[in-house]
Amino acid sequence: MRRVITLVLGVFFCSAAAAQPADIFEPIDWPHRDPVRLASGAPGPAYWQNEASYDISVSLDTESRVVAGSLVCEYTNHSPHELAFIWLNLEQNAFTPESIGNRALAPGMWWRVPADFEGGFVLGDAAVDGELVEVRVYDTLGRIALPTPLKPGDSLTLELEFSMTIPPRGRLGVYEADDGEVFQLAHWFPNVAKYDDVWGWNVLPHEGDGEFYTDFGDYTVEITVPADHIVACTGELVNQDEVLTAAQRERLAQAYATTETVTVRGFDEIPDEPATETRTWRFEAEDVRSVAWASSRSFRWDAAIAAEGRPVLCQAFYPEEGA
Repeated sequence: MRRVITLVLGVFFCSAAAAQPADIFEPIDWPHRDPVRLASGAPGPAYWQNEASYDISVSLDTESRVVAGSLVCEYTNHSPHELAFIWLNLEQNAFTPESIGNRALAPGMWWRVPADFEGGFVLGDAAVDGELVEVRVYDTLGRIALPTPLKPGDSLTLELEFSMTIPPRGRLGVYEADDGEVFQLAHWFPNVAKYDDVWGWNVLPHEGDGEFYTDFGDYTVEITVPADHIVACTGELVNQDEVLTAAQRERLAQAYATTETVTVRGFDEIPDEPATETRTWRFEAEDVRSVAWASSRSFRWDAAIAAEGRPVLCQAFYPEEGA
């Protein structure tokens, strides 16, 4: 399997305030060592992680700035515990005026949303192993009571419909480039929260300063966008024949064989008029913790391998303003 590294040019910020102990010699409250986690902090002989793999299909409406679609998640319980419910991360719900994170921010802070912005996830039907279930939403989290408890070693299949309006700021957003908007997406799909041996379900609400503590899994992602868009996404593009021209496919093949920058799609290939038809890009990623993507008609696409003998494809996608 070829490894692919994708760079989407954007600006991301994170801040966190660390609590100060009352006494600098106060012992740190580390979890007790056991067969799961050794005193060194390394995984022990009984270490486990749950697994969540996703098939996701969405479309981007560039006029309304809405991403809508559905997902199928296969969630495997590798823990020694029986799970009667699962929790979902619904990070987009932080971009509602009444969210815990938004209300905690001072006016003017970098990712606070305007009072009139109707953000957050809109959830449709949800089903576990084919049986309809209710998602009870608590701020940026959702709880599903399972029809049948998930035993150690067993898996379940979660199906969920969802949509979201892209917020004006945060770890995603829309950049107004001259040749067409750049849509940048993170936290864009509901996902199963982390269950670990230290805290059980990790259900602190997302407030903008910590994220992506999630299970590893395999992803198949289909993204439908206007036909003149180029899509950058975690993973490897697996339907080149359907979305790239013959010349672009040839250049991409060249990029896999050289450390010199190859322009897969240049600024001179941007159509004069926006497309009225759509295309679906398909990506696959193995053993990753999440997926982010970006889409724009204004993208130039450069690529090259990292070093001779190492076919790790490094890519950059950017509008002319970024050149």
